[in-house]
Amino acid sequence: MFRDVRPLGKDILIERIENEQKTSGGIFIPDEANEFGNKAYKARVLKVGFDVKQIQEGDIVLCKFHTGIEVDYDVIMMKEEEVIGRF
Repeated sequence: MFRDVRPLGKDILIERIENEQKTSGGIFIPDEANEFGNKAYKARVLKVGFDVKQIQEGDIVLCKFHTGIEVDYDVIMMKEEEVIGRF
């Protein structure tokens, strides 16, 4: 539904990529367990606004938790400046 929204200005629409972590004992820790920590997550850029300079659709980017606005399950609208890095 919200995947059809076109971001404006310097906004980007991203989709989180699952980042399951595994402990040395073999226990998987889902992303939700890290939500209150100072963790980052990977995301795929779905769409970019007309004024975005450094990020393109399809890029994999690194974002920190608690940035942007969640518009759908794992789909987030955020500013280009809120992206930490690009892979």
